[in-house]
Amino acid sequence: MSVLPGEGDTVILYGSTDIPIGARVLGGYLARPDLEGEWPTVVVLPSAWGITSSVKDWCRRLARHGIAAIVPDLYRGEAPDRTVEPDVASKAFDEIPLERRRADLEGTVEFLANPAGFWSNAEWGFGLLGFGDGGSVAAWAAGFLGAAALGLVGAPLVADDGRPGTPVPEVAEGLTLPVLGLFGGDDPRSPDEGIAALRDRLPQAEVVRYPNVGEDYWDDYLDGYVDAAARDTLERLVRFFGATLPPRR
Repeated sequence: MSVLPGEGDTVILYGSTDIPIGARVLGGYLARPDLEGEWPTVVVLPSAWGITSSVKDWCRRLARHGIAAIVPDLYRGEAPDRTVEPDVASKAFDEIPLERRRADLEGTVEFLANPAGFWSNAEWGFGLLGFGDGGSVAAWAAGFLGAAALGLVGAPLVADDGRPGTPVPEVAEGLTLPVLGLFGGDDPRSPDEGIAALRDRLPQAEVVRYPNVGEDYWDDYLDGYVDAAARDTLERLVRFFGATLPPRR
């Protein structure tokens, strides 16, 4: 495949993937370097619309910078249509049973950390990366999954009466792993008090707010997409995971 200018220089493989979990198979999406070695790996928790073209593109971008990215399909094939309103998508996401989420995430990590694998070094440490509502799930799961690092992009930090979902600070207490949080300065779900709550619960977190952009700044399907902020987010994520995850072996 060709590599786009400014998008990293690692040749990659990408596409839909099967994640074996016990006697069943979970669907998902995988982008990884197509070179010899075992690579730093992140488990991506997508926004409430599930594995969209935008989320796939983020995985490919990370892979081009030498970071493998896998997205388990927590909806199990029942994601809401991309055109539905955010509150409808958030409601569908919130209704996925917690125990089912936990089982699918634990199974995904077990698959990645299998010593018989040949492309991921997740058995020595892996990252979690949550976009939008997926950020709350990533923060909730970071402790029991034993993640080495946590990235949050546009994750909710305060409750929204018109939109289901749990704010990150409510599920993040006690986490001691490195955290990078990136938010739109005009995002109503990450106001000043939300940032303060995040810093209170996760004092080790590095927090970045982009002025004059909203919660959807990272999602190129939506009108709120802001290319400059999205590119800076990619650069920061690559540096962050490069510094906190085991290097290529």
